[in-house]
Amino acid sequence: MKKSLNSHTDIDTVSPRLSSQSYMKLKLMLWLGAAMLWLGAAMLLVAAVSIVLWKQEQNRIFGVPLVGYNHTGFGIDFYVDGNMGGAIGAHGGGGSHACCVDLPAHFKAGLAVRVKWKSTVGSPDGNTFKTLEVQVPEYDSKKFGLLVVHFLPDDSIKVLATYLYDEHPDYPIKDSF
Repeated sequence: MKKSLNSHTDIDTVSPRLSSQSYMKLKLMLWLGAAMLWLGAAMLLVAAVSIVLWKQEQNRIFGVPLVGYNHTGFGIDFYVDGNMGGAIGAHGGGGSHACCVDLPAHFKAGLAVRVKWKSTVGSPDGNTFKTLEVQVPEYDSKKFGLLVVHFLPDDSIKVLATYLYDEHPDYPIKDSF
């Protein structure tokens, strides 16, 4: 009796059965394919998490202490980005820290801070505040912990992010003021 292909057909009677060896090969290939898909998905997940963490690190901000050095003949009161840096006597400074100024963990070109200061008693400027936007030179993201502000006699200002004090032989500013 001839069988017709309809909804009641037994598939085993129409197609030849796989040998047990072929069946095992097919099963192994399917298993390996699934494993490769899972491995690929895991690698994509690791890559995505790494990118997110890298971006977070790039945007990380640190609050660093302020240190001021006054190279003028008059005392100075100063602020950096609205944070009080303190009062520094004439030709003094470096003896204390004030907290804090925010700096990015990784230097960004064009980074600047706003320094506001006034000379104190005996200054020809009186008690008038001056404000200056000062560029922060490039710094190593692994080697900074202070924002140092130098007030110079010509009313210019130098700032730098460093972990060194001015007495250190590797201190970046070598000028004698």
